[in-house]
Amino acid sequence: MLEKFMPKFGILAKVLVSFLLLAIAPLVVLGILSLQGISQIGEKAVEDSRESLDLKSADAIQIRSIDLAHSVARFLRERENDINTFTLLPRNSENYLSFSQTRQGEIWKAVVTPGGVREARMMKPLYKEISFVSPTGQEQIKIINDRIVPPEHLYDVSKPINTRYKSEAYFNETINRGRNEIYVSHVTGFYVNKYEMLGDSTSVKDNPAGKRFSGVIRFAKQVYENNELVGIVVLALDHTHLMEFTDHLTPNAPAKDPYVFAVDDTKGNEAYMVDDEGWIISHTRDWMIRGVSPRLENLGEPMQPAVEASHIQDHFLSRPVQLDKVGFMEFLRDIAKIPSIAAEGKPESLWYHWSGHHSFVAFAPIPYYGGDYRVPAGFGWVAITADVKAFHEAANETAAQIRSSQIRIVTLAIIVISCSMVIVLLVAMWLARSITRPVIRLTDLANRISMGDLGLKIDVKSSDEIGALSNSISRLAISLQAAMKRLSRR
Repeated sequence: MLEKFMPKFGILAKVLVSFLLLAIAPLVVLGILSLQGISQIGEKAVEDSRESLDLKSADAIQIRSIDLAHSVARFLRERENDINTFTLLPRNSENYLSFSQTRQGEIWKAVVTPGGVREARMMKPLYKEISFVSPTGQEQIKIINDRIVPPEHLYDVSKPINTRYKSEAYFNETINRGRNEIYVSHVTGFYVNKYEMLGDSTSVKDNPAGKRFSGVIRFAKQVYENNELVGIVVLALDHTHLMEFTDHLTPNAPAKDPYVFAVDDTKGNEAYMVDDEGWIISHTRDWMIRGVSPRLENLGEPMQPAVEASHIQDHFLSRPVQLDKVGFMEFLRDIAKIPSIAAEGKPESLWYHWSGHHSFVAFAPIPYYGGDYRVPAGFGWVAITADVKAFHEAANETAAQIRSSQIRIVTLAIIVISCSMVIVLLVAMWLARSITRPVIRLTDLANRISMGDLGLKIDVKSSDEIGALSNSISRLAISLQAAMKRLSRR
């Protein structure tokens, strides 16, 4: 066959081509198949790893949401313990002030300094207000932010207009309860709109010193002396401490330390809290939090929920968000289903699209059932959301490691195959030369013999067929030389 395709080529070329076809071609094919196999295995490993780590990340976020919900519930039960202790204190300003000063919690906030805005951790009273109120509604003792309130600033809180937020009914709610029942309010505070919080910025992260929502959750209980009702005590939990549970938590932070100072609210990697009525009560975007009107014309009236896109998106028309009423926005329709699911008291998760982001949310009910909060819905629920791009970070890191290993294996395979090809080529050249060199030498000797040079010494030494051919040519030369001598004698 080689004679047909390579008629003008010598033995060396033919032998080399034969070796290359027989040795290197299968090696190349094997190498290509191996590289394809490595590539396919690598891609399969990446995909399997991505699915596995996605599920692992989803489970981790779900577990974190459950832990967060239980932490909030535990915190609220501790406030019940405080109100029970508070009812036993002798009723005077000094005791109440001491009680307030021993109830502190750490907050993490932005502080404006001459050098700019900086973050700071500081202790802050757990309670904005603590007070004792007579059976008629008149405040008798009151502490605000660790300061005793003078008598001229004590009011009749049986009238909601005299309360801090001009609409609170905690006195009437408490005085009409049973002796050992604790009243626990919903979050109450003056509403903060989007412009007040952001100013000219586009995100909370860009304006950490913007105005923040400031509200309370009131715990109140009747006080008896000699089986006679003498009034009620009230602890107004500073809502800031509730927000600390969610404002700094981000799902893509390490599990050992999942908190950051300023969450990037533009990417949907955040946590928030919702009460049993579906109102947002803790969120990085404070304009979504339920509140009452701070305007004089309707001071203290509950703000109506957002029912149009402009109520959320416009700087000046912001309204709080009641999640079961946001179905009017297509990208929030899945979120609008969560309140009814959470009301069943079971942790769940779902995938949804939000403002161009493919997101994941895990939510868990807060198992606190004090006051009017009932089983199974409890106090409400917490949610942790993650943008899928960030959600895939663990999977992407593993995929990058797999691809890096794959590249190393492919590179090593190419080097091994290349070295093998070089070795095969060198061996082929050596073998070809070991065959062709003596053949060429014998051909030259045969030509010279044919020209009458019969005294040549044939120096080709070999024990194979080449050696046999060399011996034959040597005998031929000897025979011709003898024949020539006989002819010369005649």
